[in-house]
This record gives sequence, C-alpha cells and structure tokens, in this order.
Amino acid sequence: MHGHDPARHRPPLRPYPDRRASAERRRQTTVTEAKPLTSTYLDQQPADGEAYLWYLGNCGYAIKTRNHFLVFDYFTRRLHPTEPSLANGFIDPAEVAPEDVTVFVSHEHGDHFDATIFGWPGHIPRLQYVFGFQPDSLPENARQGYAGQAYEYLGTGMTKTIDGMRVMAVRSNDAGVGFVIGVDGLTIYHAGDPAGWLPDQKQGFTSQIDSIAAAVGSVDIALVNVTGCHYQDTVALAEGTVYTLEKLHPKLVIPTHGYMREYYYPRFMSKFAGQFPDVKSFCPIWRGDAVRFTGGEKPARVEML
Repeated sequence: MHGHDPARHRPPLRPYPDRRASAERRRQTTVTEAKPLTSTYLDQQPADGEAYLWYLGNCGYAIKTRNHFLVFDYFTRRLHPTEPSLANGFIDPAEVAPEDVTVFVSHEHGDHFDATIFGWPGHIPRLQYVFGFQPDSLPENARQGYAGQAYEYLGTGMTKTIDGMRVMAVRSNDAGVGFVIGVDGLTIYHAGDPAGWLPDQKQGFTSQIDSIAAAVGSVDIALVNVTGCHYQDTVALAEGTVYTLEKLHPKLVIPTHGYMREYYYPRFMSKFAGQFPDVKSFCPIWRGDAVRFTGGEKPARVEML
C-alpha cells in the first residue's frame, strides 16, 4: 500500500514549527498558531474527481471538492487556538465563509459531535447540517448546544439528495451511522464509528459494507476507524479493514479514530501494504496535515500539501 506517494519512503519531514502539536500543547485551552501555507489551498478550484483534505483530529476531516466543502465529525477537544485555521486543524468560519459548507455528524459521542459547529450560523452564509442521529431527542446535557437549528436526518438505510449530493447512511456498530457521499465526481465513505465487532457480531459489520458495495460498487476515498470503540479487538479491526478494502476497492484509505495516537496510523496501515499494493493511504500526524487527491475516472494520485 502506497502512502503519501513517494514521501512515504523518505524520513518523516519536520513539520512547520508553528504546527507542532505536542501532548502538552494539545492540553492547553488556548494556543497561538500562525497560519502556514496549507490553508492557501482553499483558493484552489478542484476539478471533478479531485479533492483537498485536511485532518481535524480523531475522525474529523474537512474535504473541499469542486462545488462543496464538507466537514466530518469536527472535534475541538475544547482547544481554541487564538488563530484557528485549516492549516492548524481547526475551522475558522471566516476562512471558509465563501464555501458551500455541509457539516456531517455521524453520532452523538463527544469525540464526534462538538458544540462549536452551532456557532457557525451567521458567519457561513451557505451552511447546512446532516446528522446520523436526532439531537433534539437527546437529553439536554448531551445536545452540545443544539438549540433547534435545522438539519437533515439520515438514519440507517436512508438515502437523500442534499444540495446535489447523493448521501447514504449505513449503520455503525457503535453508534449512529457512516456516510457514503456521491459528490463532484467522487464517492467518499466516512465510516464514523463502525469498527471491529463483538463476539458473534461480525455479520452486522460486514453486512453494512456489503450494502455500500451493492449501492455504489466502489469508493474513491474511505475514511475508516482503525482503533475500535466499544470492542478494541485488534484482529477484528484488521479483518474489518481487509473486508472493507476487498469489497469497496478504495483508491485512497485514511485511518481515523486515533486522536493523540496518530503514530498508530502508519503502523496499522503497514499491515496491508503487501496485500493491497495499489491502494494509497494518508496517515496524518498533526492536526492540519493535508493532502490533495485525484481520482474519479482518473488514475489515483495523492499529493501531500
């Protein structure tokens, strides 16, 4: 499995000094970050079948396609930089205000559902929410600041066309859903928290992957949980990843759910290098790490930014 294209075979590059994210600094409630060049890629206009992706921690990603800007499972961990930017892995509403923004939240757990997203209306003119759960049905102390904002709900097995995107929800075996999105010449699978399985529950996981394969055939980008949730069986996690790769044939695989343990991403993905030599992977280390992906009808290409 190729990673980061040729950069995977070089010694790790030293990150920008202002993007260092030691455990000590991540625990701070306020950090100061300058904005390095990564965020300038917002000015680029992807073609059909092309996307820019920024790592926002844990399962959080921002993905810019030709006509859309998608935010998945944004999670601040109560860190609030004085200068938030995609370049340091945080959303600044002013920075993305020109974009057509859709915020996807797979489920209500605190490492996927963050109160920050409800402060964006009024700052981002074109903003919508898509949830795999119903926040208004949660206990008030679990709503993360939800106060009646409009949203699209997609439960397991539901498919909707939202702002020109075809969005399908599949069941997570932890909570909520995963999303399969057809957008601007790309098919993107964000798994949310379906990962591994409890004893005798393997079929519940594989059946959801089968449903994706039946609906779309293959995907361009798969963001998959590699650390587990309720049941952290490393064998089941590896088997689930293999099953996903065999069934969905992704061109780019991105491991997720490893916040503060990002060192584990390349270690996990290296297990499959021999079995899937043509599949590329992106293994971020720091919030704000970014990649440009070209897929769709074109040969897959991954470029670290």
